[in-house]
Amino acid sequence: MGKTSKVVVCGAKKCGKTSILEQAINGSVGPFHATLEDIYVANVDTDRGTREKIRFVDLEGLDDEQSSTGARELPRHWHAIADGFLIVYAIDDERSFQLAEAIRRDVERNREKKDVVVVVLGNKLDLSNTCREVNSVQALNWSVRERVKLFEVSSLHRESLYEPFVYLSSRLNPPPSKSTFPQLNIGRQKHQAKPGAGEV
Repeated sequence: MGKTSKVVVCGAKKCGKTSILEQAINGSVGPFHATLEDIYVANVDTDRGTREKIRFVDLEGLDDEQSSTGARELPRHWHAIADGFLIVYAIDDERSFQLAEAIRRDVERNREKKDVVVVVLGNKLDLSNTCREVNSVQALNWSVRERVKLFEVSSLHRESLYEPFVYLSSRLNPPPSKSTFPQLNIGRQKHQAKPGAGEV
């Protein structure tokens, strides 16, 4: 375990950002109070079998109705210090998905780290059969165009959060790159014996 990565968790109000963190890290189920700004620190598994420390900054939900005042944008200082962004929307709220798209554009436009990791979570998968407003194919096509990883999850079901958090931790902490120097063959080379006298 090396550095502590910083991940900003953002999205519309009431889309379940805090519920996702509480479930994934503490196994807790809400309801929870509205967030102003909370910090969570967790050791998260990677796909290599290691565990990496991540500091999650749970931001206050953005309000799409106040987008003219800049509410679709994240506070500037987070772009400078964040190693990753976890953008959350609710699959039963089309406006929250539109806000997630706007946040993604904001991150892309203002990121100061070239290799910032962005993961998008469509929350409330448990409501997909009754209240879905965001088409899963539409969301997936958008994520492919934007080159971000998208998962549909439910903050009520901890097992649905395992894959996205492992993916996030693995991307934040890639394995050390192998040396680009060619392998040197240091050892004595075997010389083939020359035919001796009398050999044909």
